[in-house]
Amino acid sequence: MAVHWFGDEETKELSLVGGKGWNLGEMYRAGFPVPKGFCVSAKAYERVLKMPRMWEQISEYLEKMKGADITAKQVYAEQIRSLWWEVEIPTDIAQAVSEAYEALGGERLVAVRSSATAEDLPEASFAGQQETFLGVRGQESLLSKVRSCWSSLWALRSMDYRERQGFPHESVRLSVVVQEMISPDVAGVLFTVNPLNGQPQQMLLNASYGLGETVVSGRVTPDTYTLHKGEPLRVIERVLGEKAERLDMLPESGTVATPVDAEARGRFSLSEGALQKLVQLGMRVEGHYSAPQDIEWGVVGEDVFLLQTRPITTLAQIPPSVEVRPTKKLSSLQSRILDDILEHFPDAPYPLDHASVVDTYQQFLDATRALGITMTEAKQMIRMDEEGRPFVEIGRMGANLRLLGLPWIVWRKMRRDPSLWRTAEEEGVALRLQALGEVDLDPLDDKGLVEHTKQANALASAVGKTRFADYIYPAILRSVWLKLLMRLAGQRGAESFDLLGDLSFKTAEIHHALSEMAKTARRVPSVAAWFREATPPLRLEDVAQNPEASAFVTEFGAFLKRYGARTNKVYLPFSNLSWGEQPSALLATLAVMVRSSEAEQDEEAQRIERYRQLVQRITAKLPWLLRRSFTRTLERFREGHIAREATLFAIEGAFVQARRGVYALAQRFVARGLLQDANDVRYLTLEEIEGGVDKKLEPEAIKARVASRKKARRTAQSFWQARPILSGSSEKGVYKGIAGSPGQATGTVCVVMGVDAFFKLQEGDILVCPYTDPTWTPLFAMASAVVADTGGPLSHAAIVAREYQIPAVLGLSNATTIFQDGMRVSVDGTTGLVRILAQVSEA
Repeated sequence: MAVHWFGDEETKELSLVGGKGWNLGEMYRAGFPVPKGFCVSAKAYERVLKMPRMWEQISEYLEKMKGADITAKQVYAEQIRSLWWEVEIPTDIAQAVSEAYEALGGERLVAVRSSATAEDLPEASFAGQQETFLGVRGQESLLSKVRSCWSSLWALRSMDYRERQGFPHESVRLSVVVQEMISPDVAGVLFTVNPLNGQPQQMLLNASYGLGETVVSGRVTPDTYTLHKGEPLRVIERVLGEKAERLDMLPESGTVATPVDAEARGRFSLSEGALQKLVQLGMRVEGHYSAPQDIEWGVVGEDVFLLQTRPITTLAQIPPSVEVRPTKKLSSLQSRILDDILEHFPDAPYPLDHASVVDTYQQFLDATRALGITMTEAKQMIRMDEEGRPFVEIGRMGANLRLLGLPWIVWRKMRRDPSLWRTAEEEGVALRLQALGEVDLDPLDDKGLVEHTKQANALASAVGKTRFADYIYPAILRSVWLKLLMRLAGQRGAESFDLLGDLSFKTAEIHHALSEMAKTARRVPSVAAWFREATPPLRLEDVAQNPEASAFVTEFGAFLKRYGARTNKVYLPFSNLSWGEQPSALLATLAVMVRSSEAEQDEEAQRIERYRQLVQRITAKLPWLLRRSFTRTLERFREGHIAREATLFAIEGAFVQARRGVYALAQRFVARGLLQDANDVRYLTLEEIEGGVDKKLEPEAIKARVASRKKARRTAQSFWQARPILSGSSEKGVYKGIAGSPGQATGTVCVVMGVDAFFKLQEGDILVCPYTDPTWTPLFAMASAVVADTGGPLSHAAIVAREYQIPAVLGLSNATTIFQDGMRVSVDGTTGLVRILAQVSEA
């Protein structure tokens, strides 16, 4: 059958009617007030796809898209779509759709919506990827919109999304939902649990005049009601919205937007009776699905209609005030997870960062799930409220059936050849990066810039998945085995990362090039003096004025060309810039290295010798049966570390391209008056930016969101890092963190919060910082110990501290608040204890 009515049994089959069709059928059968409608079966789409030459032609275009730049891909995608626009729908399908339309009442206005078979799945929502048409009238127009829905499955954004989610193009089918349209007096959205504070006994409702599209798309500021869940009706709070315009159906077809008069804007849009009915409807729907729901509804006269429902995916559990901290004590595991999140994302993500932050952490969770260990999805852990303030809510751990096969999984991962990155994978990624970098952005239209950004984000995501699954997790497993072998060999003070001593990986390579550049600067007294005396922000043009600096300036330019993608806080891609985009950050790093002693800079030979001696001792003391295993595991561990570092650098390069696209678009938004400053683009999500490009989000809505989120940014960091302050020690003035690198040191505290404060650090200081990443490496040559808010034994700070043989205590919550510049402290990296010896006034 080509058509399935909402009440039919066939609408229980996701493969026939897709996500939207399945949900509407479920609500209709349950007796909810859903407008009548039917689904054009996904089998109809499949028949057309398999028509002579159809898939063959599509395949030809897909082949051409491989390796093509963004502009060419857009052209090929449009050519694929044109095949669907022009296709002749088989007579029996067209007749079935026409007859069903007549049965709805004939010549009435309907909504035509795409419903993909891979839609609303737990692992991929596919939300907003396909087309919706409102106010469609007439058989010919309906059939044309069916073709358009089918074609929307082949829009470039849809194809890109499928590729990122791992769905083969030929595996996804599309049903088309045709539903009679109501002409609502008022419409909107109802959340059956308040998403802003997570209160289960509260509902949150947005309402405005006309079609609900104005509320869903953000075109108007709606009335907002906070309601008590239950009877009788109790309104906790009402906030009057401006409701500046309304969207209504035209009598013939389509929709029209009209201004709302001052009198209507000045009153609330819903009566008490309508509010009561909506609360009752919300409780019924939530009860039916046994889960909080996000409901779209419409009111016509006294009647309330249910238009759509879906699970709420972003319930907040945030403190009501930034002064409040969670009272629940975190478990050791939860603290580790929280520390890991805050180490990788040390600053509060901006709204534009949010999707990348969630995607990056989901890559880690997916790799964990592959081992049989499950955790709350990243989108539930890392969330953002309506004002753009991010926060972390740690969930639970569990296990799936894969855990039964863990020994087999571990064996396979240990055997995987990590040299595959260098021999088979790196070149392809490099070519894609080169292609993105060669795209001239100026001729691209706004949609082209959005697609360029998406392509770059997709590449970063793809490399990230490979990084976690194929290189980081195997490295952890190999590290555990190496550590056990070292214990057997009597090397109890050694860690697996001590076995990287003479390895040339990306960070070591960059650090060596930095050291050479610092030596070049040191050779010219006037240049060295400039680095020692200058204060941030450092500018290359200032040092370039010195005629004696020409060799240094040339070397600096060559360095940027090769390593300019290196970024401080790499996993916050849109709120931080690379060295190439912000050379002052690189100059600040060089200033630290120029000030440090030659002896500190030339430790490489000593590290190589320590590594060789360690390997010799382990090999000599291991039973001969285990020596081959040690040698083979060590080779793969070291090769895997090269891949781990190289993949990170590739991600940095992809994010450079993503920023290039989005900031080019931001400049256009500034020119049109949508933004005051290009940096304000960080307060929008990529979906909202795309909505501004597609005119689905009105200019005033964009300005309002930026303004409110800009104001809320002051409290974002507090929301992001809201957690208990735990010293872990009962002794006054003693704080316990995680032992990261063994040894003891005493010194003066220097709190360094970021690159701009690198210049503060003096030789012998105790470096206290929120986190570290590869751009912080030069500071370890000057510090006598490191204490960080976040991190663990496998973090960057631990690895580098061990390499420089200085103690490190990590994961000491709020270390940057507890310790102050000038304090005297002792750091024990073996036990994880930091003791305050003298306050600032006593030091």
